Amino acid sequence: MGNLVKQEIYKLVKRPTLTYFWGFLLVFQIAAAVYVSHNPQVVNPQKAFLGNFFVPAMIAFFMISLCSTTLSTEIQSGTLKSLLYRKYSVYQVLISKWLSLLIYTITLYVAGMIISLVLHWMMFQKTIPLSVQLPGGHSFLQVWALTSLGSFLSLIFLLTFVLLIGTLFTSSTAALVAGIATYFITSIFNQLLFQFIIQHDWLKWTPFNMMNIGDQIMTPSMSEVTHLSLFEMSAGYLVYAVLFLGAGLIIFRRRNTR
Repeated sequence: MGNLVKQEIYKLVKRPTLTYFWGFLLVFQIAAAVYVSHNPQVVNPQKAFLGNFFVPAMIAFFMISLCSTTLSTEIQSGTLKSLLYRKYSVYQVLISKWLSLLIYTITLYVAGMIISLVLHWMMFQKTIPLSVQLPGGHSFLQVWALTSLGSFLSLIFLLTFVLLIGTLFTSSTAALVAGIATYFITSIFNQLLFQFIIQHDWLKWTPFNMMNIGDQIMTPSMSEVTHLSLFEMSAGYLVYAVLFLGAGLIIFRRRNTR
């Protein structure tokens, strides 16, 4: 299994699009920081830094496209069959792909956070003191770390559903459209969800509400609108993530063992 994961990571690293994305990510983050530093009246520097200079949104779009098409691309190229015909089981092949994508997502997030700290040191030391205490007892650095963690957890939850969708398609185009559509649908519905929960309390258990786990970690008072404690939301988060991935395994196995 370990060798298979290493092989999947190697395949990811060797993709030209991933190399280009690293370059794009670096240039985008630097450009965003420069713009914020010169236009603080347009974009609040503190909020920009807390959001890692908007790079999580870029990572989200890229990983959604990658996760939704990782299987369909290999189905179309025929490389998936060569893996299944070897000693690896259907489960090993799919889980190794998921683990490699998780590792890559973590790598992107950590890199984005490191670059943010470097940009802060270069441009925002005076305007954003990281040691300053904010309301709630946390330092600005702690709030930044919690914000980054929350953004990461929300993306991982969304990606578990995107990976499920990816097992349903053999066409890369269809899988990509479905993955991007999922992102916009969940974003839009999540904004309306709190009003619906007031009227129908059972909606608090829907997966859309679990997407708010990151915000609730950072702001415990979010429980007043999500109607769930952090423990309940964490449990729901894990249960839905396991269900999505489990359903993906079943669909993938049935498709490839016929």
